[in-house]
Amino acid sequence: ALAAAGRPLSHAGRVQARAASASRGLLGAPLRGPPLVHDPLFSAPARLPDWPAAHRFPMGVFERIHSLLLAEGIVHETQVVRPPPLPAGAAERAHSPEYLDAFRSGALAAPAWEETRAMSGRRPPAEWRRVGLPWSETLVARTFSEAAGTLHAARLAMQHGVSCSTAGGTHHAHASR
Repeated sequence: ALAAAGRPLSHAGRVQARAASASRGLLGAPLRGPPLVHDPLFSAPARLPDWPAAHRFPMGVFERIHSLLLAEGIVHETQVVRPPPLPAGAAERAHSPEYLDAFRSGALAAPAWEETRAMSGRRPPAEWRRVGLPWSETLVARTFSEAAGTLHAARLAMQHGVSCSTAGGTHHAHASR
């Protein structure tokens, strides 16, 4: 990207330019207030038939937050922005390639929840216990969308002064987990 004077933009300038190009809500209208980043994928695993109803992680909370903010008039639909896909290489900046391959493929996955409970003395692999969620392709897509949402909210905050993500703060990265 080039600045008006024909010089390359700084990193901050490139980030601001990307944010400016994404300053429209889901309805395509200009934002009417601070952006709220939301993706239906944030709560998608909770809609899977094998998601444990009493799981300690309330996956459906992200959709409830989004719905409540709209219903109470705190946020208007024109403020809601869906995150773009996670940029290539972004996940690799936080996690090892081995971990990402295992996460994407389900190699960290424990046996099915019912089997795990039924097998006396058997527990999921330590890596998957740390993740604490039953693996699915939907969970993988949701996880990467959440990380993309956090990055997008940060970019939008640089442009608008403030921005939020309905799923912000739930992903804590470590290189090997």
